[in-house]
Amino acid sequence: MTNWSDPSTIEAQAVKFNEVVIAFLGLLSWEIVLTFWFDLEVITRRRAFKWPMIVYWTCKYSLLFGPIGVVIAQNVTTKLNCEALYVFCQLFGNVAIGTASTLLMLRTIAVWSRNRMIMYPFILLSLGQWAILLHSVVTVSAVWDDATMACSIKPSPTINLQVLYLYTMIFDFFVLIATSIGLYRNKQTSGNQLWIMLFQDGLVYFL
Repeated sequence: MTNWSDPSTIEAQAVKFNEVVIAFLGLLSWEIVLTFWFDLEVITRRRAFKWPMIVYWTCKYSLLFGPIGVVIAQNVTTKLNCEALYVFCQLFGNVAIGTASTLLMLRTIAVWSRNRMIMYPFILLSLGQWAILLHSVVTVSAVWDDATMACSIKPSPTINLQVLYLYTMIFDFFVLIATSIGLYRNKQTSGNQLWIMLFQDGLVYFL
Protein backbone atom coordinates (compact mmCIF):
# COMPACT_ATOMS: atom_id res chain seq x y z
CA MET A 1 0.00 0.00 0.00
CA THR A 2 1.28 3.48 -0.88
CA ASN A 3 2.44 5.58 2.04
CA TRP A 4 1.03 8.99 1.13
CA SER A 5 2.93 10.62 4.00
CA ASP A 6 6.32 9.48 2.69
CA PRO A 7 8.40 12.51 1.54
CA SER A 8 9.44 10.79 -1.69
CA THR A 9 5.80 10.03 -2.52
CA ILE A 10 4.79 13.60 -1.78
CA GLU A 11 7.59 14.89 -4.00
CA ALA A 12 6.59 12.57 -6.84
CA GLN A 13 2.97 13.66 -6.58
CA ALA A 14 4.05 17.31 -6.62
CA VAL A 15 6.00 16.73 -9.84
CA LYS A 16 3.03 15.04 -11.51
CA PHE A 17 0.70 17.79 -10.33
CA ASN A 18 3.03 20.39 -11.80
CA GLU A 19 3.08 18.55 -15.13
CA VAL A 20 -0.73 18.34 -15.21
CA VAL A 21 -1.09 22.08 -14.47
CA ILE A 22 1.40 22.97 -17.22
CA ALA A 23 -0.46 20.75 -19.69
CA PHE A 24 -3.78 22.31 -18.67
CA LEU A 25 -2.28 25.79 -19.03
CA GLY A 26 -1.10 24.93 -22.55
CA LEU A 27 -4.55 23.66 -23.59
CA LEU A 28 -6.26 26.67 -22.06
CA SER A 29 -3.87 29.09 -23.76
CA TRP A 30 -4.60 27.43 -27.10
CA GLU A 31 -8.34 27.66 -26.44
CA ILE A 32 -8.02 31.38 -25.69
CA VAL A 33 -6.09 31.92 -28.92
CA LEU A 34 -8.76 30.06 -30.92
CA THR A 35 -11.65 32.04 -29.38
CA PHE A 36 -9.96 35.45 -29.20
CA TRP A 37 -11.71 36.45 -32.42
CA PHE A 38 -14.96 36.65 -30.45
CA ASP A 39 -13.43 38.98 -27.85
CA LEU A 40 -11.94 41.11 -30.61
CA GLU A 41 -15.28 41.47 -32.37
CA VAL A 42 -16.86 42.74 -29.16
CA ILE A 43 -13.94 45.12 -28.45
CA THR A 44 -14.11 46.53 -31.98
CA ARG A 45 -17.94 46.78 -31.72
CA ARG A 46 -18.54 44.45 -34.63
CA ARG A 47 -20.56 42.33 -32.21
CA ALA A 48 -23.08 43.74 -29.74
CA PHE A 49 -21.95 43.88 -26.12
CA LYS A 50 -24.15 42.25 -23.49
CA TRP A 51 -23.45 42.44 -19.77
CA PRO A 52 -23.18 38.63 -19.23
CA MET A 53 -20.04 38.84 -21.36
CA ILE A 54 -18.35 40.43 -18.34
CA VAL A 55 -18.97 37.21 -16.40
CA TYR A 56 -17.79 35.16 -19.39
CA TRP A 57 -14.51 37.11 -19.75
CA THR A 58 -13.89 37.03 -16.01
CA CYS A 59 -14.29 33.25 -16.02
CA LYS A 60 -12.20 32.78 -19.15
CA TYR A 61 -9.19 34.79 -18.02
CA SER A 62 -9.37 33.75 -14.38
CA LEU A 63 -8.89 30.19 -15.65
CA LEU A 64 -5.71 31.45 -17.31
CA PHE A 65 -4.25 33.53 -14.46
CA GLY A 66 -4.92 30.89 -11.78
CA PRO A 67 -2.76 28.15 -13.37
CA ILE A 68 -0.05 30.69 -14.19
CA GLY A 69 0.19 31.48 -10.49
CA VAL A 70 0.27 27.78 -9.61
CA VAL A 71 3.07 27.10 -12.10
CA ILE A 72 5.09 29.97 -10.62
CA ALA A 73 4.47 28.69 -7.09
CA GLN A 74 5.52 25.15 -8.02
CA ASN A 75 8.72 26.16 -9.81
CA VAL A 76 10.00 29.25 -8.02
CA THR A 77 13.51 28.92 -6.53
CA THR A 78 14.08 32.44 -5.25
CA LYS A 79 12.51 33.91 -2.16
CA LEU A 80 9.29 35.83 -2.71
CA ASN A 81 6.06 36.81 -0.99
CA CYS A 82 4.41 33.40 -0.82
CA GLU A 83 1.36 34.76 0.96
CA ALA A 84 0.54 37.14 -1.91
CA LEU A 85 1.26 34.48 -4.54
CA TYR A 86 -1.05 31.88 -3.04
CA VAL A 87 -3.78 34.44 -2.40
CA PHE A 88 -3.46 35.29 -6.11
CA CYS A 89 -3.83 31.61 -7.07
CA GLN A 90 -6.75 31.04 -4.72
CA LEU A 91 -8.51 34.23 -5.79
CA PHE A 92 -8.42 33.54 -9.52
CA GLY A 93 -9.17 29.85 -9.02
CA ASN A 94 -12.23 30.62 -6.91
CA VAL A 95 -13.38 33.39 -9.24
CA ALA A 96 -13.21 30.88 -12.11
CA ILE A 97 -15.37 28.45 -10.12
CA GLY A 98 -17.87 31.14 -9.15
CA THR A 99 -18.22 32.70 -12.57
CA ALA A 100 -18.61 29.29 -14.25
CA SER A 101 -21.53 28.51 -11.93
CA THR A 102 -22.92 32.01 -12.45
CA LEU A 103 -22.87 31.60 -16.23
CA LEU A 104 -24.82 28.36 -15.97
CA MET A 105 -27.25 30.03 -13.56
CA LEU A 106 -27.81 32.94 -15.97
CA ARG A 107 -28.55 30.48 -18.75
CA THR A 108 -31.05 28.69 -16.52
CA ILE A 109 -32.78 31.97 -15.68
CA ALA A 110 -32.97 32.76 -19.41
CA VAL A 111 -34.42 29.31 -20.17
CA TRP A 112 -37.15 30.00 -17.61
CA SER A 113 -37.76 33.49 -19.09
CA ARG A 114 -36.71 35.18 -15.82
CA ASN A 115 -39.40 33.42 -13.82
CA ARG A 116 -39.13 34.92 -10.33
CA MET A 117 -39.75 31.57 -8.67
CA ILE A 118 -36.55 30.34 -10.33
CA MET A 119 -34.50 33.54 -10.50
CA TYR A 120 -34.60 34.72 -6.88
CA PRO A 121 -33.77 31.39 -5.20
CA PHE A 122 -30.83 30.86 -7.57
CA ILE A 123 -29.53 34.38 -6.96
CA LEU A 124 -29.59 33.72 -3.21
CA LEU A 125 -27.80 30.40 -3.71
CA SER A 126 -25.23 32.13 -5.92
CA LEU A 127 -24.57 34.79 -3.29
CA GLY A 128 -24.01 32.01 -0.76
CA GLN A 129 -21.51 30.36 -3.07
CA TRP A 130 -19.62 33.61 -3.61
CA ALA A 131 -19.47 34.20 0.15
CA ILE A 132 -17.87 30.78 0.65
CA LEU A 133 -15.47 31.30 -2.26
CA LEU A 134 -14.28 34.68 -1.02
CA HIS A 135 -13.96 33.42 2.56
CA SER A 136 -11.63 30.65 1.40
CA VAL A 137 -9.39 33.26 -0.24
CA VAL A 138 -8.77 35.18 2.99
CA THR A 139 -7.95 31.97 4.89
CA VAL A 140 -4.98 31.11 2.63
CA SER A 141 -1.62 31.35 4.35
CA ALA A 142 1.84 30.51 3.00
CA VAL A 143 5.45 31.29 3.94
CA TRP A 144 8.85 30.86 2.32
CA ASP A 145 10.76 27.80 3.55
CA ASP A 146 14.54 28.33 3.40
CA ALA A 147 15.16 24.60 3.90
CA THR A 148 13.27 23.51 0.80
CA MET A 149 13.73 26.77 -1.13
CA ALA A 150 10.02 26.80 -1.88
CA CYS A 151 6.74 28.14 -0.61
CA SER A 152 5.10 26.21 2.19
CA ILE A 153 1.34 26.37 2.68
CA LYS A 154 0.16 26.55 6.27
CA PRO A 155 -2.47 23.88 6.99
CA SER A 156 -6.05 25.14 7.10
CA PRO A 157 -9.19 23.35 8.32
CA THR A 158 -10.27 20.80 5.72
CA ILE A 159 -13.88 21.71 6.45
CA ASN A 160 -13.39 24.90 4.40
CA LEU A 161 -12.59 22.99 1.20
CA GLN A 162 -15.28 20.40 1.90
CA VAL A 163 -17.95 23.07 2.29
CA LEU A 164 -16.72 24.95 -0.81
CA TYR A 165 -16.76 21.99 -3.18
CA LEU A 166 -19.87 20.35 -1.72
CA TYR A 167 -21.86 23.59 -1.93
CA THR A 168 -20.65 24.19 -5.50
CA MET A 169 -21.55 20.66 -6.62
CA ILE A 170 -25.02 20.87 -5.05
CA PHE A 171 -25.61 24.32 -6.54
CA ASP A 172 -24.49 23.23 -10.01
CA PHE A 173 -26.65 20.10 -9.71
CA PHE A 174 -29.73 22.21 -8.93
CA VAL A 175 -28.86 24.43 -11.91
CA LEU A 176 -28.57 21.36 -14.16
CA ILE A 177 -31.91 19.98 -13.00
CA ALA A 178 -33.67 23.35 -13.39
CA THR A 179 -32.15 23.82 -16.84
CA SER A 180 -33.17 20.33 -17.94
CA ILE A 181 -36.76 20.82 -16.75
CA GLY A 182 -36.95 24.25 -18.36
CA LEU A 183 -35.56 22.97 -21.65
CA TYR A 184 -37.91 19.99 -21.63
CA ARG A 185 -40.90 22.28 -21.09
CA ASN A 186 -39.79 24.43 -24.02
CA LYS A 187 -38.61 21.58 -26.24
CA GLN A 188 -41.47 21.92 -28.69
CA THR A 189 -40.76 25.61 -29.34
CA SER A 190 -36.96 25.60 -29.12
CA GLY A 191 -36.37 22.44 -31.15
CA ASN A 192 -34.90 19.07 -30.24
CA GLN A 193 -31.36 19.90 -31.39
CA LEU A 194 -31.13 23.00 -29.20
CA TRP A 195 -32.55 21.10 -26.23
CA ILE A 196 -30.02 18.27 -26.65
CA MET A 197 -27.10 20.67 -27.11
CA LEU A 198 -27.84 22.74 -23.99
CA PHE A 199 -28.60 19.67 -21.88
CA GLN A 200 -25.38 17.92 -22.89
CA ASP A 201 -23.40 21.13 -22.30
CA GLY A 202 -24.72 21.46 -18.76
CA LEU A 203 -24.33 17.74 -18.04
CA VAL A 204 -20.70 17.65 -19.25
CA TYR A 205 -19.83 20.70 -17.12
CA PHE A 206 -21.39 19.17 -13.99
CA LEU A 207 -19.60 15.84 -14.50
